[in-house]
Amino acid sequence: MKEGNINFIGASAVNNGITALIGNTAHLHPANTITVNYNGSVGEAFYQTQPFWASDDVNVLYPQFKMTRDIALFLLPIIRKVGKRYAFENKWKLEEMENETIFLPCDLDGQPDYAYMTAFIQQRTGRLKQGASNLTSKCFLHKPSLAKKQK
Repeated sequence: MKEGNINFIGASAVNNGITALIGNTAHLHPANTITVNYNGSVGEAFYQTQPFWASDDVNVLYPQFKMTRDIALFLLPIIRKVGKRYAFENKWKLEEMENETIFLPCDLDGQPDYAYMTAFIQQRTGRLKQGASNLTSKCFLHKPSLAKKQK
């Protein structure tokens, strides 16, 4: 590994799977993909927004559709839930991943309903943003005293 600023994705459960920053530029995976650990923190899945290098303990899922951040955020908990069946007992290898079925909302033609997935995530993130905004805009009218009263 050379020093640099390219994300190295390892089998971690934290920090979007980023375990190091490297300078190696050969064999990079593209942005807009999902990484899934099959060893280490088995079943952890993350959406990658920048090109990256992945360890041998990580499978990279290349979408066969137009991936967006919102669609990825919808898919991640579903992938993690399936992956929990493999945690601590088996490695969730690519062959097993390919044989898994995940259930998604469908449109009237029986195709994955990406518009629904996008709207669902946008609604949820909108609520979170509003909640965070409410917290930062509130001021406390009463500040409790920490000093003991004198008798």
